[in-house]
Amino acid sequence: MITPLRLNGVPRAPARSNALREAGAANAAYQRPAASAAGNSAPAQPMASLATLVAIQAVGERAGAQRRAARRGAAILDDLEALRLAVLEGRAGLAELDRMACRIESVREASGDRELESLVDAIELRAQVEIAKRGR
Repeated sequence: MITPLRLNGVPRAPARSNALREAGAANAAYQRPAASAAGNSAPAQPMASLATLVAIQAVGERAGAQRRAARRGAAILDDLEALRLAVLEGRAGLAELDRMACRIESVREASGDRELESLVDAIELRAQVEIAKRGR
């Protein structure tokens, strides 16, 4: 038995006569892989790998931005809840107001998710209303 030749780890069928080539032209398993102008397709693999890594990194960055936006909204909601409890206890809640103001004034990165962005916007607006009501 003749073992097929390998080019870049891909098995290739051995050379055949014209009659065999014509008979097997319909069968893709017997056709040779197309060679590039230089005869080697190795440079395409690192570029594909690089593009894949960049795409995976972009997805990871977007997911991270969404997590940070969700954490920001949750933290402001926690501050609003702490302010509500302070008012119920009869305290002014100045520390809670200051904490909320600092969170709102901090730079917010875009998460890339419209619904999440609008939700965080609504939370921040509610916090700004509470800050304005108390004259801070």
